[in-house]
Amino acid sequence: MRLALPLSVLLLALAGCGSSQTTGPANPSPTTSARNPALAPGGQNHVHSIAIMPGNPATLYLGTHYHLYKSTNGGVTWHALNTEMMLSMALDSAQPSTIYGVSLQKGLQESTDNGAHWFSPTHVIPAGNAVGVAYDPATDVILAFGAGIYRRQGSAWTHVLKGQSVTSVAVGAPDIAYAATDNGLFVSRNDGKTWTGVSSLTGQPIIQVAVSGATAYAVTPLSLIMSANNGRSWRTLSKAPQNIQFIGVAPSDPKEVIAEVGATGFMATYDGGQTWHGANKGIGKQDFNAGTVRVAPSSPRVMYTGSWGVHFFASTDGGKHWVQRSTLPH
Repeated sequence: MRLALPLSVLLLALAGCGSSQTTGPANPSPTTSARNPALAPGGQNHVHSIAIMPGNPATLYLGTHYHLYKSTNGGVTWHALNTEMMLSMALDSAQPSTIYGVSLQKGLQESTDNGAHWFSPTHVIPAGNAVGVAYDPATDVILAFGAGIYRRQGSAWTHVLKGQSVTSVAVGAPDIAYAATDNGLFVSRNDGKTWTGVSSLTGQPIIQVAVSGATAYAVTPLSLIMSANNGRSWRTLSKAPQNIQFIGVAPSDPKEVIAEVGATGFMATYDGGQTWHGANKGIGKQDFNAGTVRVAPSSPRVMYTGSWGVHFFASTDGGKHWVQRSTLPH
Protein backbone atom coordinates (compact mmCIF):
# COMPACT_ATOMS: atom_id res chain seq x y z
CA MET A 1 0.00 0.00 0.00
CA ARG A 2 1.35 3.40 -0.90
CA LEU A 3 2.12 5.66 2.03
CA ALA A 4 0.79 9.20 1.81
CA LEU A 5 3.35 11.68 3.09
CA PRO A 6 2.15 14.43 5.45
CA LEU A 7 1.11 17.83 4.09
CA SER A 8 3.85 19.46 6.22
CA VAL A 9 6.44 17.40 4.35
CA LEU A 10 5.09 18.56 1.00
CA LEU A 11 5.09 22.21 2.04
CA LEU A 12 8.69 22.04 3.28
CA ALA A 13 9.89 20.74 -0.04
CA LEU A 14 8.04 23.24 -2.17
CA ALA A 15 9.05 26.17 -0.02
CA GLY A 16 12.68 25.08 0.10
CA CYS A 17 12.71 25.52 3.88
CA GLY A 18 14.56 23.04 6.00
CA SER A 19 17.22 20.57 5.00
CA SER A 20 15.07 17.52 5.37
CA GLN A 21 14.73 17.93 1.60
CA THR A 22 11.26 16.47 1.33
CA THR A 23 8.19 16.49 -0.84
CA GLY A 24 4.85 14.74 -1.01
CA PRO A 25 3.70 11.73 -2.98
CA ALA A 26 2.49 13.72 -5.98
CA ASN A 27 4.79 13.95 -9.00
CA PRO A 28 3.79 17.14 -10.83
CA SER A 29 4.90 17.90 -14.35
CA PRO A 30 7.41 20.75 -14.93
CA THR A 31 4.57 23.07 -15.89
CA THR A 32 2.87 22.62 -12.52
CA SER A 33 5.95 22.65 -10.32
CA ALA A 34 9.25 24.15 -11.44
CA ARG A 35 7.54 26.79 -13.56
CA ASN A 36 4.72 27.71 -11.21
CA PRO A 37 5.59 30.87 -9.23
CA ALA A 38 2.75 30.10 -6.83
CA LEU A 39 4.97 27.45 -5.25
CA ALA A 40 7.50 30.10 -4.21
CA PRO A 41 6.53 33.38 -2.51
CA GLY A 42 6.76 36.10 -5.11
CA GLY A 43 8.12 33.54 -7.58
CA GLN A 44 11.57 33.86 -6.00
CA ASN A 45 14.16 31.23 -6.73
CA HIS A 46 15.52 29.44 -3.66
CA VAL A 47 17.74 26.54 -2.58
CA HIS A 48 16.61 22.94 -2.05
CA SER A 49 19.92 21.04 -2.00
CA ILE A 50 23.69 21.46 -2.13
CA ALA A 51 26.26 18.74 -2.88
CA ILE A 52 29.99 19.36 -2.47
CA MET A 53 32.63 17.27 -4.20
CA PRO A 54 34.67 15.22 -1.69
CA GLY A 55 38.29 16.36 -1.78
CA ASN A 56 37.47 19.47 -3.83
CA PRO A 57 35.22 21.98 -2.03
CA ALA A 58 35.35 24.37 -5.01
CA THR A 59 33.26 21.97 -7.11
CA LEU A 60 29.62 21.83 -6.08
CA TYR A 61 26.09 21.31 -7.31
CA LEU A 62 23.15 23.50 -6.36
CA GLY A 63 19.55 22.34 -6.61
CA THR A 64 17.21 25.33 -6.76
CA HIS A 65 13.51 25.74 -7.35
CA TYR A 66 13.99 26.36 -11.06
CA HIS A 67 17.31 24.77 -12.10
CA LEU A 68 20.13 22.43 -11.22
CA TYR A 69 23.46 24.27 -11.37
CA LYS A 70 27.15 23.35 -11.21
CA SER A 71 30.10 25.49 -10.14
CA THR A 72 33.81 24.69 -10.26
CA ASN A 73 35.03 27.86 -8.51
CA GLY A 74 33.25 27.75 -5.18
CA GLY A 75 30.03 29.37 -6.35
CA VAL A 76 31.44 32.44 -8.09
CA THR A 77 30.00 31.37 -11.45
CA TRP A 78 27.44 28.71 -12.33
CA HIS A 79 26.42 26.56 -15.28
CA ALA A 80 22.78 25.46 -15.52
CA LEU A 81 22.54 21.72 -16.13
CA ASN A 82 18.75 21.34 -16.44
CA THR A 83 15.40 22.68 -15.23
CA GLU A 84 14.77 19.92 -12.69
CA MET A 85 13.88 20.83 -9.09
CA MET A 86 16.53 18.66 -7.41
CA LEU A 87 15.34 18.12 -3.84
CA SER A 88 18.29 16.01 -2.70
CA MET A 89 21.71 14.95 -4.02
CA ALA A 90 24.51 12.58 -3.04
CA LEU A 91 27.94 12.14 -4.66
CA ASP A 92 30.04 9.03 -5.22
CA SER A 93 33.51 9.95 -3.95
CA ALA A 94 35.07 6.94 -5.68
CA GLN A 95 33.54 7.95 -9.02
CA PRO A 96 33.40 11.78 -9.08
CA SER A 97 31.34 11.83 -12.27
CA THR A 98 28.47 9.91 -10.62
CA ILE A 99 25.67 11.79 -8.85
CA TYR A 100 22.48 10.49 -7.30
CA GLY A 101 19.54 12.86 -6.97
CA VAL A 102 15.81 13.13 -6.40
CA SER A 103 13.92 15.38 -8.79
CA LEU A 104 10.43 16.60 -7.94
CA GLN A 105 9.47 16.00 -11.56
CA LYS A 106 11.08 12.58 -12.16
CA GLY A 107 11.85 11.03 -8.77
CA LEU A 108 15.10 9.15 -8.15
CA GLN A 109 17.71 9.93 -10.80
CA GLU A 110 21.35 9.07 -11.53
CA SER A 111 23.99 10.78 -13.63
CA THR A 112 27.33 9.29 -14.65
CA ASP A 113 28.63 12.33 -16.56
CA ASN A 114 28.84 15.08 -13.92
CA GLY A 115 25.16 15.97 -14.13
CA ALA A 116 24.93 16.56 -17.88
CA HIS A 117 22.48 13.70 -18.42
CA TRP A 118 20.21 11.83 -16.02
CA PHE A 119 18.34 8.52 -16.02
CA SER A 120 16.17 6.52 -13.64
CA PRO A 121 18.24 3.74 -12.00
CA THR A 122 15.17 1.72 -11.03
CA HIS A 123 11.46 1.27 -11.66
CA VAL A 124 10.92 -0.36 -8.26
CA ILE A 125 10.15 2.93 -6.49
CA PRO A 126 6.67 4.28 -7.33
CA ALA A 127 6.47 7.85 -8.62
CA GLY A 128 6.64 10.29 -5.73
CA ASN A 129 7.77 7.76 -3.10
CA ALA A 130 11.35 9.04 -3.09
CA VAL A 131 12.02 12.53 -1.74
CA GLY A 132 15.70 12.18 -0.82
CA VAL A 133 18.77 10.04 -1.34
CA ALA A 134 21.83 9.07 0.71
CA TYR A 135 24.91 7.16 -0.45
CA ASP A 136 27.44 5.06 1.47
CA PRO A 137 30.72 5.09 -0.48
CA ALA A 138 32.25 2.41 1.77
CA THR A 139 29.73 -0.22 0.63
CA ASP A 140 28.28 1.32 -2.55
CA VAL A 141 24.79 1.23 -1.00
CA ILE A 142 22.13 3.73 -2.04
CA LEU A 143 19.27 4.60 0.32
CA ALA A 144 16.30 6.37 -1.28
CA PHE A 145 13.74 7.62 1.20
CA GLY A 146 10.34 9.20 1.51
CA ALA A 147 7.57 6.60 1.76
CA GLY A 148 9.85 4.40 3.83
CA ILE A 149 13.36 3.51 2.66
CA TYR A 150 14.47 1.69 -0.48
CA ARG A 151 17.95 0.13 -0.51
CA ARG A 152 20.14 -0.72 -3.46
CA GLN A 153 23.19 -2.94 -3.31
CA GLY A 154 24.56 -4.07 -6.63
CA SER A 155 21.58 -3.95 -8.98
CA ALA A 156 18.94 -5.17 -6.52
CA TRP A 157 16.45 -2.82 -4.83
CA THR A 158 14.58 -3.69 -1.62
CA HIS A 159 11.91 -1.77 0.31
CA VAL A 160 13.63 -2.15 3.68
CA LEU A 161 11.53 0.21 5.84
CA LYS A 162 7.78 0.47 5.32
CA GLY A 163 4.96 2.35 6.99
CA GLN A 164 7.01 5.45 7.86
CA SER A 165 7.26 8.91 6.31
CA VAL A 166 11.02 9.47 6.20
CA THR A 167 12.27 13.06 5.98
CA SER A 168 16.03 12.58 6.35
CA VAL A 169 18.61 9.78 6.14
CA ALA A 170 22.29 9.98 7.13
CA VAL A 171 25.11 7.44 6.82
CA GLY A 172 27.60 7.35 9.69
CA ALA A 173 30.27 4.92 10.83
CA PRO A 174 30.65 1.62 8.91
CA ASP A 175 27.28 -0.16 8.65
CA ILE A 176 25.47 2.54 10.70
CA ALA A 177 22.67 4.63 9.18
CA TYR A 178 19.92 6.84 10.66
CA ALA A 179 16.43 7.77 9.47
CA ALA A 180 14.34 10.70 10.72
CA THR A 181 10.59 10.15 10.48
CA ASP A 182 7.41 11.83 11.68
CA ASN A 183 7.12 8.95 14.17
CA GLY A 184 10.59 8.89 15.73
CA LEU A 185 14.18 8.06 14.87
CA PHE A 186 15.31 4.75 13.36
CA VAL A 187 18.81 3.24 13.32
CA SER A 188 20.29 0.52 11.12
CA ARG A 189 23.40 -1.41 12.17
CA ASN A 190 23.71 -3.56 9.06
CA ASP A 191 24.09 -0.92 6.35
CA GLY A 192 20.39 -0.28 5.89
CA LYS A 193 19.12 -3.87 5.64
CA THR A 194 16.99 -3.65 8.80
CA TRP A 195 15.89 -0.72 10.99
CA THR A 196 15.04 -0.36 14.69
CA GLY A 197 13.27 2.56 16.33
CA VAL A 198 14.96 4.45 19.16
CA SER A 199 12.58 3.68 22.02
CA SER A 200 13.08 6.97 23.84
CA LEU A 201 12.04 8.90 20.73
CA THR A 202 9.09 6.79 19.58
CA GLY A 203 6.14 8.93 18.47
CA GLN A 204 8.18 12.11 18.42
CA PRO A 205 8.62 13.79 15.02
CA ILE A 206 12.26 14.11 13.98
CA ILE A 207 12.92 16.95 11.55
CA GLN A 208 16.44 15.98 10.48
CA VAL A 209 19.34 13.70 11.32
CA ALA A 210 22.99 14.52 10.52
CA VAL A 211 26.09 12.43 11.15
CA SER A 212 29.86 12.69 11.35
CA GLY A 213 31.56 9.39 12.09
CA ALA A 214 30.24 7.90 15.34
CA THR A 215 28.51 11.16 16.30
CA ALA A 216 24.92 11.83 15.29
CA TYR A 217 22.61 14.81 15.83
CA ALA A 218 18.83 14.76 15.54
CA VAL A 219 16.64 17.86 15.32
CA THR A 220 13.21 17.72 16.98
CA PRO A 221 10.61 20.51 17.11
CA LEU A 222 11.74 21.29 20.67
CA SER A 223 15.40 20.34 20.98
CA LEU A 224 18.66 19.11 19.51
CA ILE A 225 19.70 15.66 20.65
CA MET A 226 23.05 13.95 20.20
CA SER A 227 24.67 10.52 20.29
CA ALA A 228 28.43 9.98 20.50
CA ASN A 229 28.31 6.18 20.32
CA ASN A 230 26.74 5.28 16.97
CA GLY A 231 23.20 5.88 18.17
CA ARG A 232 23.23 3.54 21.17
CA SER A 233 22.35 6.31 23.62
CA TRP A 234 21.06 9.86 23.17
CA ARG A 235 21.10 13.03 25.25
CA THR A 236 19.57 16.46 24.84
CA LEU A 237 21.97 19.34 24.25
CA SER A 238 20.44 21.67 26.82
CA LYS A 239 22.51 24.67 25.71
CA ALA A 240 21.48 24.42 22.07
CA PRO A 241 19.19 27.20 20.76
CA GLN A 242 15.51 26.47 20.47
CA ASN A 243 13.53 26.45 17.22
CA ILE A 244 16.32 24.96 15.09
CA GLN A 245 15.11 24.54 11.50
CA PHE A 246 18.03 22.45 10.22
CA ILE A 247 21.73 21.80 10.82
CA GLY A 248 24.93 21.12 8.93
CA VAL A 249 27.68 19.01 10.50
CA ALA A 250 31.30 18.95 9.38
CA PRO A 251 32.01 15.42 8.09
CA SER A 252 35.63 15.69 9.27
CA ASP A 253 34.87 17.30 12.66
CA PRO A 254 31.79 16.04 14.57
CA LYS A 255 32.04 18.85 17.13
CA GLU A 256 31.43 21.53 14.51
CA VAL A 257 27.73 22.15 13.85
CA ILE A 258 25.96 25.08 12.24
CA ALA A 259 22.23 25.54 12.73
CA GLU A 260 19.60 27.81 11.25
CA VAL A 261 17.44 29.07 14.09
CA GLY A 262 14.02 30.52 13.35
CA ALA A 263 13.94 34.35 13.40
CA THR A 264 17.63 34.43 14.39
CA GLY A 265 19.68 33.15 11.48
CA PHE A 266 22.72 30.92 11.85
CA MET A 267 24.31 29.85 15.12
CA ALA A 268 27.34 27.57 15.38
CA THR A 269 29.09 25.39 17.91
CA TYR A 270 32.69 24.23 17.68
CA ASP A 271 32.68 22.09 20.83
CA GLY A 272 29.84 19.65 20.22
CA GLY A 273 27.06 21.84 21.56
CA GLN A 274 28.53 23.12 24.81
CA THR A 275 28.69 26.72 23.60
CA TRP A 276 26.96 28.48 20.69
CA HIS A 277 27.86 31.61 18.77
CA GLY A 278 26.15 33.84 16.23
CA ALA A 279 27.23 32.96 12.69
CA ASN A 280 25.60 35.60 10.50
CA LYS A 281 28.39 38.07 9.75
CA GLY A 282 28.32 38.97 6.08
CA ILE A 283 24.74 37.83 5.56
CA GLY A 284 23.27 40.87 7.23
CA LYS A 285 19.66 39.74 7.64
CA GLN A 286 18.18 38.39 10.87
CA ASP A 287 15.29 36.87 8.91
CA PHE A 288 17.64 35.04 6.55
CA ASN A 289 15.95 31.84 5.40
CA ALA A 290 18.57 29.58 3.92
CA GLY A 291 16.79 26.33 3.06
CA THR A 292 19.95 24.30 3.65
CA VAL A 293 23.60 24.59 4.63
CA ARG A 294 26.36 22.17 3.69
CA VAL A 295 29.87 21.68 5.07
CA ALA A 296 32.65 20.49 2.75
CA PRO A 297 33.56 16.82 3.39
CA SER A 298 37.30 17.53 3.21
CA SER A 299 37.33 20.87 5.05
CA PRO A 300 35.26 21.49 8.21
CA ARG A 301 35.57 25.28 7.90
CA VAL A 302 34.25 25.55 4.32
CA MET A 303 30.47 25.77 4.04
CA TYR A 304 27.85 27.05 1.63
CA THR A 305 24.28 28.29 1.81
CA GLY A 306 21.83 30.35 -0.22
CA SER A 307 19.00 32.71 0.61
CA TRP A 308 15.84 33.61 -1.26
CA GLY A 309 16.89 35.07 -4.52
CA VAL A 310 19.18 32.93 -4.85
CA HIS A 311 21.96 34.87 -3.12
CA PHE A 312 24.74 32.32 -2.70
CA PHE A 313 27.07 32.62 0.31
CA ALA A 314 30.32 30.90 1.31
CA SER A 315 32.24 30.74 4.56
CA THR A 316 35.83 29.60 5.00
CA ASP A 317 35.99 29.94 8.79
CA GLY A 318 33.21 27.67 10.01
CA GLY A 319 30.40 30.18 9.60
CA LYS A 320 31.97 33.03 11.56
CA HIS A 321 32.04 35.17 8.41
CA TRP A 322 30.14 34.82 5.13
CA VAL A 323 30.83 36.27 1.70
CA GLN A 324 28.22 36.53 -1.04
CA ARG A 325 29.79 34.98 -4.12
CA SER A 326 26.95 35.18 -6.61
CA THR A 327 23.26 35.77 -7.26
CA LEU A 328 21.53 33.24 -9.46
CA PRO A 329 18.81 34.26 -11.92
CA HIS A 330 15.12 33.39 -11.66
